[in-house]
Amino acid sequence: MLHQFFLSIQIFCEFLFEGLPT
Repeated sequence: MLHQFFLSIQIFCEFLFEGLPT
């Protein structure tokens, strides 16, 4: 269950960085 938590964090980070203005 902890693995799924980290996986959600990784997906969230990718989504967050993808939305950053470059």
